[in-house]
Amino acid sequence: MKKVKYLSLIMIMALMLTGCGSTSGESKSKDNDNNKPIAVNPPSKTGYTGVLKIVYLDPTNLNKKCTEENSDSEDETKGGCMKWYAYKEDNNSYTMILDHNTTDLVNWIKEEDYVEAGGNVTYDTFNRSVIKTDKGPITAQKQLEEDTAKWEKSLDARLIKESEIREITGNKGTGNYYFDTNTEETPYPKSKVSKYAWLIDRTTVNCKEDFGCLNNATTKGNSYWTDTAESDTKIWSVNFYENGELRLGSCVWDWWEGIRPVITVKKSNLSFVETNEEE
Repeated sequence: MKKVKYLSLIMIMALMLTGCGSTSGESKSKDNDNNKPIAVNPPSKTGYTGVLKIVYLDPTNLNKKCTEENSDSEDETKGGCMKWYAYKEDNNSYTMILDHNTTDLVNWIKEEDYVEAGGNVTYDTFNRSVIKTDKGPITAQKQLEEDTAKWEKSLDARLIKESEIREITGNKGTGNYYFDTNTEETPYPKSKVSKYAWLIDRTTVNCKEDFGCLNNATTKGNSYWTDTAESDTKIWSVNFYENGELRLGSCVWDWWEGIRPVITVKKSNLSFVETNEEE
């Protein structure tokens, strides 16, 4: 009888040492959580209105621990740990936008892409070719797909929609508007930091000083496209002018903005930290 007790005790100790017991299992689960991308609360100060979480995540590897310290926001960075602003959530996931452009200059649609898609090119009085928006953002979409080719497919990378920008800022209009006034009226005097500074973060090298951004672009920066056309020649983009605006531009001739991907990530992929490292 004593022999059986001793054998049982030895077996229990062996299970615990080899990681087969419940204590080791709980420890392993905790370690896994610590290796997930980090999600933190945004600072409670001007510039972060509408941000639910700041997330540090590598879209090529969702099992990599990313933090403020190891993230890269340099212009046109396309992989590795990067900084994201989560602006929408449901029970299971966050929708979030990158803090910089993965490509700074690209057409919404180029003439050759328009023609290849069956578009009919016309010419104006100066004999310049005129293209329209009816085929969608073919060129911008190609660039987005190239920039995100190595990303996890579950993230469903895409361009932001005009309607999302209006929802974030609470604008119920249909025309151009400035983020700080939420109207077509230019903000005056301009605030040092835009109310929605994160929406125009890193859009130009002098963005922080001149346009109220949170951070400057590192080398060039640019405004960025939405996926939304307003008419057969007009497209919506997010611009840094006057502390941030949603504005219409023409695709009739060459016109460039940048690519700023939006992704959707499951909350189960993230490790939540209540205190913000940036504050």
